[in-house]
Amino acid sequence: MKRVKKYLMAGIVSLIIALSGSHFCAAADSTSDDEVYKKFFNAIGIESQYNQMINLMINQYQQNFAAGVQSSIKKLNEISEKDKADIQKVANESVANFLQKIKAKMNEIMPFQELVKNIYMPVYKKHFTIDEIKEITSFYEKETGKKFVSTAPALMQESVAIYNQNYNQKIMQAGTELAEAEFSKVKEAMENIKKNQPASQSNEPASK
Repeated sequence: MKRVKKYLMAGIVSLIIALSGSHFCAAADSTSDDEVYKKFFNAIGIESQYNQMINLMINQYQQNFAAGVQSSIKKLNEISEKDKADIQKVANESVANFLQKIKAKMNEIMPFQELVKNIYMPVYKKHFTIDEIKEITSFYEKETGKKFVSTAPALMQESVAIYNQNYNQKIMQAGTELAEAEFSKVKEAMENIKKNQPASQSNEPASK
């Protein structure tokens, strides 16, 4: 009986050690994977891409704000040029304060490390194996890969500038015209419904 208990205890201890070992191996593999992804994100310059995205959003805010101010000033025909200049000065100060605050708020709402943990890593893990990530990292650590990473912000900036110059205004105008045309149909339908209402119903006081 004592021998059976001894063997049983040895078996339990062995099982505990085996389970503990598998847990530590899994944890080690997880840590190893994290290091692979950290190296990968550094190689592709993902933090620079994050900063570039923030700056592009800030620039878009700035352009929209400036366009809105200019449009409003042009409509003020009855004020002097000095008053227009004063308004422009106030607008410039306001947009500078706004851009500073919105950039800080963006970094607060979506900090880089949180994006890596909650967005980048899960998405890449969904579409790539760890060996594929290693292979991609190897390319980006070569001179051609480094050149691509270093020129990517300039490529993006130049592409956006060309888009804004050649297409943005046309698309915005087309979108406004289409929206107005469709909204006019809704407005017409609302007016027709109102006209077709019985006089007693249209004049009926609202129920309490």
